[in-house]
Amino acid sequence: DQGVLNAGSTYDVRNYILSHYQMLAVVDLPDTAFMPYANVSSSILFMKKVSAPVVQKSVFYAKSQCVGRKSNGDDDIIYSDDGSYKLSSDLPDILKQWRRYQSGEKMQNGDCFVADVSSNLLSDGTKRLDYVYHHPFRKESQKLLNDCSYRLLSLAEICKERNESYIPSADGDATTIQFTGLANIESFNGKVTRVITPAASIKSAVKRYEPNDIVFSKMRPSLRKTAVMKFEDGGYVSSECAVFSVRNNEKGYPIISPDLLCALLRSDLIYGQIMSCVTGIGRPRIGNKDLRNIKIPIPPTETQEKALLSFNTTISSAHQLREKARLLLEEAASLEQRSLNNVAITMFGE
Repeated sequence: DQGVLNAGSTYDVRNYILSHYQMLAVVDLPDTAFMPYANVSSSILFMKKVSAPVVQKSVFYAKSQCVGRKSNGDDDIIYSDDGSYKLSSDLPDILKQWRRYQSGEKMQNGDCFVADVSSNLLSDGTKRLDYVYHHPFRKESQKLLNDCSYRLLSLAEICKERNESYIPSADGDATTIQFTGLANIESFNGKVTRVITPAASIKSAVKRYEPNDIVFSKMRPSLRKTAVMKFEDGGYVSSECAVFSVRNNEKGYPIISPDLLCALLRSDLIYGQIMSCVTGIGRPRIGNKDLRNIKIPIPPTETQEKALLSFNTTISSAHQLREKARLLLEEAASLEQRSLNNVAITMFGE
């Protein structure tokens, strides 16, 4: 399980591995790989025993998204138009990329990379061996931070954290609340909804958010479930989320636009700062301290406005493409239905 590769309590296991084996490959498996029996993060570790410690210079890493199994344990099968079928698994492609790597060819899968594990661990006593820790995003993020032309502030310096905790079922006067669970926050795109929920049905604590607050899911942060809450009367969110409110600068304006900050927090380059801090087996999380320490560049206002305008323009174009795709799908469905009716009319001699 993933805890062997990243947990502080299993440092001795990793130390033994590095001392007695040459690491060849680490294949990160999807959380559903062993469902329905267990929902656990795990990896396949390929090693070769050695007589003395070696430099772990070139270790092949890959992330599998599907292994041919559904979450209920059944085979996950893909059918082709000609009736042939195969398991929905990317493990054969990972094997193909491994062979390309061995032959010195360039890999063609963005979920595969080669890491210099020894160098990555040179100034880090954790000796973590997991896919997330050694991903190139982390180095790219660090390089951006080192080369940044603007001042860098921590998330804690930019935002106040709202920690108004509330247990709806314990409030005798509450009948319903406006609630946003993790399932109501979409991955990567910042879309969010809230649901009128019976107060009595929520037994655990939730957090209050106000208009323009940012919610950040601390559980499985790789899903980038981060959103700006635009609802005028606020609401409540799962306690698995951190709630941030952007501070004002000396002129009384927000240090950074909440929309711009939220977009940054969903980016690969910001995620690269925290990916090595995410630990856990079944439900990986990032701790509050590591989250608050995220470094954010604060350029001049005109640069921020330019970045936000570019972001909004691109998002608008993406929405237009999605709408066009939706209309084309509807048109295709209509054509299919008409073709059936035309066949019937022809066959009946009409």
